[in-house]
Amino acid sequence: MDSRSLILKTSIKRRIQNNIWSFFWDNFQLPDVPIMDIIDTFREYEPTILENICLPPYLGDSNFQDYSVLISLIKALQPSKVLELGTAHGNTVANICVESAAQVFTVNALPQQIDGNIITFNLNKEEIGKVYRATGFQDRVIQIYENTRNIDILNYVNPKSIDFAIIDACHDMDFVVNDFQKISPALSDRAVVLFHDTVPVYEHWYLDSYLGCMYLRRQGFNIKHIRQSSWGYWSAMDPYYPEKPLIKFDRNIYLFFESIIWGDQETRIKSLRWLASGFLRGKFD
Repeated sequence: MDSRSLILKTSIKRRIQNNIWSFFWDNFQLPDVPIMDIIDTFREYEPTILENICLPPYLGDSNFQDYSVLISLIKALQPSKVLELGTAHGNTVANICVESAAQVFTVNALPQQIDGNIITFNLNKEEIGKVYRATGFQDRVIQIYENTRNIDILNYVNPKSIDFAIIDACHDMDFVVNDFQKISPALSDRAVVLFHDTVPVYEHWYLDSYLGCMYLRRQGFNIKHIRQSSWGYWSAMDPYYPEKPLIKFDRNIYLFFESIIWGDQETRIKSLRWLASGFLRGKFD
């Protein structure tokens, strides 16, 4: 191939990349909504249990209200069963048990089961969930030791039995998509799902989760971002976002060409993640 042909091929490839990324980024970003648009009973809460807390403003961005958003939703919705992906030390589970009567199912991989990249902790079996055990809530909690990539959640819970779910395990884009798809059969008709560390900024633990939610939104799921927090939010009461006919037509054309270029979901996610890294770091024009 001569240099002129190579330049032309590179230019065409760059243009295709630019168009795919621009359509994805421009059309599937999460709407930014205040928590009062979701529940009108929001207020700030102080955690009863502080040991190993890993939610803002107590850990991470001090401008975010992740803990108060979570507890306000729990108290407003009063779920019967809660599912958490990403136990860590078990502080979130413990505070949920303080603030509600819910039974909690929580999942965390053991060190030898971990195969993702963007993880917060690498804990052994004794460390996983130690806070909720130390505070006396072990009788209300079912601890599951599995990698969420491979989990069959219906081995542990009944179909449509989970009223509230938290996705806070591995934050790789493909894991976030996988985790939502894996737990979907267990979600009740009134379920709420929160996606942690979901913010449209270029910090890898935020961006990957955000891109995962964008990918799910691109599939039609009405995932939103809760303002002044790092929570993505989805409700089974409002599962799909409304589309005007022309926008829906454009999206279907985009998905058609995306499937031709990249094929299966795994390849699509890897390719979109690669494009995100390139464009947001300025590697592409």
